[in-house]
Amino acid sequence: MKKLILTTTLFFLVNAGTAIAAVDFIPPFNGQHRTLANGITYYSGGVGITERKQMEEMSKGCNLKLIFDSKSGNFLSAVAVTIQDAKGNVVVDAISKGPWFSAKLPAGTYRVKTHFDHHERVQNVTVTQKPQNLILSWNA
Repeated sequence: MKKLILTTTLFFLVNAGTAIAAVDFIPPFNGQHRTLANGITYYSGGVGITERKQMEEMSKGCNLKLIFDSKSGNFLSAVAVTIQDAKGNVVVDAISKGPWFSAKLPAGTYRVKTHFDHHERVQNVTVTQKPQNLILSWNA
């Protein structure tokens, strides 16, 4: 289990004898991290700069990254993600908690199905150990 380390920096300002403290810290990861019974690990999130930085660090070793956006340029969340292996077995079935979805999959061929706003995107992908990005856009 990975440990989350919070760093805290305190700044004190003194104005007319009154001390004011401001705290700068890294908040806990609000996205989704799950390791399934079949050994597949995935992460979803990426809402805001801090969470994107956290996801970049946490998802090192993942070899498939899905990025969800609209054709107008906005990032999307709450995208349904289903990943099937070459035999048609569902290996991941989740709702993304942000515009980034990363998974660590065994090398092979997969069918990636995504649903957003009553529209489906289906794409076949061959996964190796080298990270691969797929950008999926909707007219939202």
